[in-house]
Formats: sequence, C-alpha cells, structure tokens
Amino acid sequence: MKKVLRVVLALLLGLIGAAYLIPAEAHVERSTEIAAPAAVIFPYLNDLKKFGEWQPWLRRDPTATQIYADQTEGVGASYTWSGDPKVSGSGRMSIVESEADRRVRTHIEFEGQGDAFAEMTIEPTETGSHVTWSFEVNAGMNPMRRYFNLAMEKFLGADYEEGLASLKTLVESLPAPAPEPEVAPPAPEPVAVPSPAEGSDGSGAAEGSAAAEGSAAAEGSAAAE
Repeated sequence: MKKVLRVVLALLLGLIGAAYLIPAEAHVERSTEIAAPAAVIFPYLNDLKKFGEWQPWLRRDPTATQIYADQTEGVGASYTWSGDPKVSGSGRMSIVESEADRRVRTHIEFEGQGDAFAEMTIEPTETGSHVTWSFEVNAGMNPMRRYFNLAMEKFLGADYEEGLASLKTLVESLPAPAPEPEVAPPAPEPVAVPSPAEGSDGSGAAEGSAAAEGSAAAEGSAAAE
C-alpha cells in the first residue's frame, strides 16, 4: 500500500513540476473581413448589449442570465453573467479601454477561474474593415490553469471564429444608411447697379437754373435801354 501511495505521489509531483514547463501566458487571436466601415462595426464592440447579439457563449446557454450596469457603452461599462458551469459559467466583463472606431479592450473575471483580457480592433481596408479579436491570460503559478492554457488555442479559437462569423453576418445584413440629402448652394444676392443719374448731388440742376436766371436778366436790361 505504501508503495502505491509513493507512486501516486511521485506522479502528482511530476505533473505539478511539468506544469511549470508550460508558459504561464496564453494568447489566442482570430480575424475576419467585414464589408462595412468602422463606424458601423464599432457600436457592436463598444456597447455590451450589442456585443451580446453576436458573441457565441450565451447563445448556447438558454439558462444564462445577464445583468447590465447602468452604463453599457465605453470605458466603465460592465455586465455580469451566470449560467450553466459547463457552458457559459459565471463572471463579469467590463470595458477598460476604448478608442472610437478603432479598438475596445475588456477585462474578464471568471468566477473561480481567474481573469483575462480581450481586445477587439478595427482596421480600414479597400473593401470595408479588418476586425481582429484577441484574448490573453496569465496563469501565474497555478499549475491547473497552465495545463488549461494548452487547450486554449483549440477551444477558444473555435469560439472566436464562430463569434466573428456572427458579427460579420449581423453587420453586413444591416440596411444601408440613407444617403445624405444634397444641399443646394445659396443663391447669390442681387447686386444693385447704379444708373447714370444716380449719385448726382443736384449741382448741375442748380447751375442750369442760375444760368437761365442770368440770361433773362441780361435780356431785360437790354430791352430797358
């Protein structure tokens, strides 16, 4: 019996020791092309309620519940979820960084399983946008979480591909925005052109009257003589 216990203990110690040969950090990343501008895509990353319309996990778990904070958009927005431990689990997600039409970074706290960060970026292309969704986690000195990191690429990668496919379908099915109405340029204001008579101060008329009076007086004087 003691021999068996020694073997079991040696195996456990070996597994724990081997865990520290596995990198503590894990990174998963997936991308897709979406035929839409960044301004159309960004609200579905920066608004947690809109994020819920395309992320894959809660759609798989009909028992899951979500509670949103008063703020659901931009830095400081957050929500908590609770569902089947085998499907969606429980936890909290909050937005910690946000750059309009470019990037959103979130902090995810998994109940009883540590935390991680996720980031979604948008880069403009000739046909629309290149969207990347990444996940990074540090298992620290926890040997079980280090073993879990080995499967992260396979399982989380598939989830990210599914989520991005849903985002692409959702955004590309949106109605095209109505074109902005053309605004006619203002008509030029009429410019008054002065007539030749305008601008006279009446001196010509006065001079003519004076000349006429002088001529009449001269004629009267000659007649009197």
